[in-house]
Amino acid sequence: RAETVWTSRVWPSSSARTTTFLYVLRHGAEKDVERAIRGRIEDASLDLVNLELERLPDLSAFPELEAIEAGSNRLKEFPLELAALPKLRSLDLGGNFLHALPADLSQFSALRELFLGVNRFRVFPEGVLTLSKLERLDLSTEDFNPVRVEKIPPGIERLPELRELRVGRNEV
Repeated sequence: RAETVWTSRVWPSSSARTTTFLYVLRHGAEKDVERAIRGRIEDASLDLVNLELERLPDLSAFPELEAIEAGSNRLKEFPLELAALPKLRSLDLGGNFLHALPADLSQFSALRELFLGVNRFRVFPEGVLTLSKLERLDLSTEDFNPVRVEKIPPGIERLPELRELRVGRNEV
């Protein structure tokens, strides 16, 4: 008599995977952290959205990264260490707590897209004027955000590749 055996694999829910990932980031050995990050990379893009991160993990072991989505976290400082990623073309830091950028971002030589919307900028972050290959810049905000950029500085024309500048709901 043949017996049919039914098995089912229960995949962890999205929130369980996120909890596990955050635990490994905070408490795991270096090789475990690297493995966890590699598991979130798809097509040279890393998704770190909405993880309540106060700083980004060390990503220097991933020079192939072309895009990082780290919006909706708790970042207060621009992660300069990402300049070590030579292929980084797109960086999304929208929805964090950034209030300023470094004055010189020229070491981000491949960066083409920078999303900084819904942060805490009171003045236009002039560091973006050093991104010579920048094509898209988003500094838009939302009605619930009381912090607004009031003017675009002279010098924006020094970005010869800039094709899209979003400043919606600001005071400009």
